[in-house]
Amino acid sequence: APQPMGERTPMTQSLRDRAQDAIMCCAALAWRIGGNVLFGMTTALALQQVPLPEACDLDAEMLHITSSTPDRRRRRIPGTHPHVWKLIATHPDACVPIKGNVFALHPFHAWAQLSSHVSLEELVILAEAIITAISKSSGRYPRLVLSSLREFIDNAPYFLGKTACRTALQLVKANVLKLLADTYQIAEEDFASAEL
Repeated sequence: APQPMGERTPMTQSLRDRAQDAIMCCAALAWRIGGNVLFGMTTALALQQVPLPEACDLDAEMLHITSSTPDRRRRRIPGTHPHVWKLIATHPDACVPIKGNVFALHPFHAWAQLSSHVSLEELVILAEAIITAISKSSGRYPRLVLSSLREFIDNAPYFLGKTACRTALQLVKANVLKLLADTYQIAEEDFASAEL
């Protein structure tokens, strides 16, 4: 059985450390299965250094495996929970390579996938965390990431939780995104001056 990713990450443990732990657990499972494995839900977030929701009706200790159709779903393996996410078939960018045979749902897809498992408040907080993580890792301004997330949700076919996603996106505050952009810009300036 795969080892659990450990207890809820304490605030002192970095997202990078948690991601490395998740990669090791997921890689061990992929090796055991003998093929590529796509992880979704909270596992996808952990793999991509996105903070997990505080309150979620899923067990964050489980490795959440995702497939595009029920007939492609992996058999139940101890320590895992299989899920179906049909949008994989129509979105080639849904699968993010992590390491070797380990793949994760893009954070936008993981957010949408989790939308029926968290409260509206958690969904808003999670959207802001995803926007921040993508902005920091890609160098894109938070407003542009938010725009891409809105476009993804608007263009996605129906899924359980789509209405909640639309409502959450209306609640993501512009001033919070401006603050994130300002913080990110200040951090870049600090980094640039440190290199001199």
